[in-house]
Amino acid sequence: MMRLSVLQHAEAVPEEMDPDRPLTPWGWEQMGRLSITLGSKGIRVHRLLHSGKTRARQTAEILAPKVLPGGVVEEREGLKPKDNPDGF
Repeated sequence: MMRLSVLQHAEAVPEEMDPDRPLTPWGWEQMGRLSITLGSKGIRVHRLLHSGKTRARQTAEILAPKVLPGGVVEEREGLKPKDNPDGF
């Protein structure tokens, strides 16, 4: 059986501040805390995918050390907000 978990990125700066929308300092802290919580509960994943958007990549990279030890975060087509989810 395969399980699929979907997680939205942490808080990002408004588009007016930066069109690339990286995580805010609070977003970094949010994901740091979540990664520690998940890691302490023994949550592990076999793959960690992101859409390629800066905020999604940053979120995945913060989580990876705790939930994907030794693994590599992967960019994947089809994960952007307006993409058709049928590929999954």
